[in-house]
Amino acid sequence: MRGSCVLLQLNDRIYAVTAGHIHEGEKPSQFMFPYEVDSNRFLPMCMSFNIKTDYSKSKAHEDILIFEIWRDKIQMEFFNQNTIFDITSSDKLIRAKDQKYFISGFPNELQDVDYEGKGLRNQACQIEISEVYEIGLPGIKEFKFSTNAGLASFSGFSGGGVFSLIPQSAKYFPQFEGILLQATSTEWMIGRFLQAELIREYILKQQSDSNDYTVTSYN
Repeated sequence: MRGSCVLLQLNDRIYAVTAGHIHEGEKPSQFMFPYEVDSNRFLPMCMSFNIKTDYSKSKAHEDILIFEIWRDKIQMEFFNQNTIFDITSSDKLIRAKDQKYFISGFPNELQDVDYEGKGLRNQACQIEISEVYEIGLPGIKEFKFSTNAGLASFSGFSGGGVFSLIPQSAKYFPQFEGILLQATSTEWMIGRFLQAELIREYILKQQSDSNDYTVTSYN
């Protein structure tokens, strides 16, 4: 299984969030999330959950799979906490004029098998987004890739993070905006993402023991 994900923190609990269709035909327990790119050590998971929504127009809102990382079992010496985006605050996302966006993920064609180390060599790819717009589905937006970055396919980007750049003290900082659900061919260069506000709502409902989820627990 290959794809991308984003690490999020909400109320001091850590989650790996990805696109749900990545696990079609596979069990969620078969997913592994490395501590770092190319690391052969993997984050401990305590549970995963799928979403069931009341949206009737599109099943896209359910195309998400969320894993809770077992925080007490994390080997902190191997873990870069700067890779986590905290979405605990209920404040609205910062909006600025001419805001710049980009997507970050791990396209399949930039991955290679390391036979000696018995693992995968991963190469992240960031692509600037030229336009973000509404499509009439609550919590979902579409965008246009500014380039195909020389890729033959966007396969592997599903579950990757969509970010905006926020200017602060003459520097830019990434702000989490959502996860990529799907993308067209590299010829059309259009993507669709689930927004951060809706992901936050999903996780909060699960933390409140809502019945809107199918939960898998790990020992």
